Amino acid sequence: MTNMHIKIKVNSIYFLVFTVIIALIGYCMEQPMVCLLIAMFQLIVIVHAAKISIFSILAVLINFCLVQQYAAFIGVEVYGLLGIKSVPIYFYELFLCVYFFNAVLHLFITHSNCLRNESELFKEKLDIGYGFSIVLAVLAVVITVLIFPTMPSLLTFSTVQRFDGGILSFSGWSCIPFFFLAIAIINRKGYKYVVPMAVFVSIWYVFHGERVDCIGFLALFAIGYYNEHREKSTIIKICISGLVIIITLVGVGFLRGGTDSINYGDLLHGVFIQSTACDVTYVFNCAVDLTKNSLSYHGITYLSYLINCIPLLEDPYSFQSYIHNDYVTAGGGLFFAEPIANFGVGFACVFSAFYILFLVSVIRKRTRYRYMVYAAICITIFRSAWYGLNYPIITILYFAPALLVAYNLLTRKKES
Repeated sequence: MTNMHIKIKVNSIYFLVFTVIIALIGYCMEQPMVCLLIAMFQLIVIVHAAKISIFSILAVLINFCLVQQYAAFIGVEVYGLLGIKSVPIYFYELFLCVYFFNAVLHLFITHSNCLRNESELFKEKLDIGYGFSIVLAVLAVVITVLIFPTMPSLLTFSTVQRFDGGILSFSGWSCIPFFFLAIAIINRKGYKYVVPMAVFVSIWYVFHGERVDCIGFLALFAIGYYNEHREKSTIIKICISGLVIIITLVGVGFLRGGTDSINYGDLLHGVFIQSTACDVTYVFNCAVDLTKNSLSYHGITYLSYLINCIPLLEDPYSFQSYIHNDYVTAGGGLFFAEPIANFGVGFACVFSAFYILFLVSVIRKRTRYRYMVYAAICITIFRSAWYGLNYPIITILYFAPALLVAYNLLTRKKES
C-alpha cells in the first residue's frame, strides 16, 4: 500500500509566491493578458511535472476554457452564445477559479506521491483474466450497437435521435462500452482481440457524432501507455497522435454541425476556439451572473447526485435543467459553474480543492476496484470538466462492483 506522503519542496513554495504576486498584479490592475499568461505558466509547469496524467489532462481542459473566455473578453470571434454576449463575460471570476485550481493541483503534484501512485496503478497486475477480458470486449461491442443501431456516417449525423434512437438509452450507458474495454485491455494476452474491438467501438461512436467518451478512453490508453514506456519518445508519439485525433474530432464536430466543407483555417481556428468549450464557458458566465443577481440555488442541484445513484430514476434537480430555466444555454457547464451557482466563487475554489483531493485518494491504494474507479473517472474526464460530475456515478456504484463479483465467482469456480 502506498501512502499519500506530504513532502515540502521549497521551489514549489517559491513558485506559488511568485504566481500569487503576478496574479494579484494582473487582477488588481485589470490586465487580462497578464492573468491569462500566469494561468498558462501554471499549466505549463503542471504538464511538465505530471507529463501524461489524469491531472494534466484535467488541468488542460479547465485552462482551455479560460482561453475561450479571454478570446470572448477581448473581442475575438468565438462560437455560440458566448460570442453573442447576452450575458456579461466574467473573465476575472473565471481566472480566480482557474488560478486557485492550478495552484492547488501543483501543490498536490509536487508535495505528494500522487503521480507515483498513478504510475504504479498501471504496473500492478490487476487484470481479470484472458477469458473474462474477451467477454467484456464483446459486450462492449454489443452495447455500442444497441446504443447506436444505425449505420454510421460522416455526412448524415442524426442530431435529433442521436441520444435516444437506440435500443439502449445513450444516457447512463454511454461510457459503459469504453469502461468494459478499459478493464479488458489490461490483459496483455487478449490484446490482439480487444484492440480491434476497441477500434470498432471508437469509430462507431465518432461516426455517430459522439466524441467525448471516445476521447476519454483514448486519454486513459495514453496514460497507461506512457506509464509503461516512460521515455521522451513516448511523449512525442502521444502528443503527435493526440494532435491528429483532436484535429479529426474537430472536423467531426463541424460535420455534426451541418458544415458541408471544411478548410484548414476552420480546423486551426477550431483547435484553439472550440464550440463545446465556448458553450460550457458561457454557462459559467450564467452561473456567475446568477449569483450577481442574488438568485443562487443554495445546494438544491446537489440532490441530483443522490438521484443519480438510483438507476432509471428521473432527475428533476440537475444543474443543467435548473440553469436552463433561468438562461438560454446549449447544455453542459464548466467544472466551476455548478458550485458557483449554488454558493459562489469562494465555494467553487474550495470544491475544486476537494475534488483534487478525491482524485489523489482514489489512486492512493492499488486494488482492482480503485483501478476501475480511476478508469471510469478518466473515461468521463471530459464530461466531468465540461458537463458535470454525475456521469461516472452509475459505473462506479454498480458496474464496477458487479464486474468484481462476477470475476471472483468465475475465479472460485475455476479453482474448484
